[in-house]
Amino acid sequence: MAALGSAVACSKRVTGLGIDLVVWDMDGTLTERGSIDFRRIKSRCGMPLDADIIGWIREQPLSEQPELNRIVVEEERIGIEKQKLRPGAGRAIASND
Repeated sequence: MAALGSAVACSKRVTGLGIDLVVWDMDGTLTERGSIDFRRIKSRCGMPLDADIIGWIREQPLSEQPELNRIVVEEERIGIEKQKLRPGAGRAIASND
């Protein structure tokens, strides 16, 4: 396990499969916060600002969910393109070789 301030990256060998599994939280653990505009996602979907995005979408009519999910994915892609690593994140990633 490598720590980066409050950021933590975990790696684990999956028993019996010989696979290394690395899990990263990309909402500010290793990246600068704010690249994904959650307020904009909620506004575009017409949901309250205090709503849980996934939970709120699941409560909507099934016929509306594909479009709502499309909006979320579109906004996440925009955020990914703007995303920058936090200082020191490269060292944390490299330490999990």
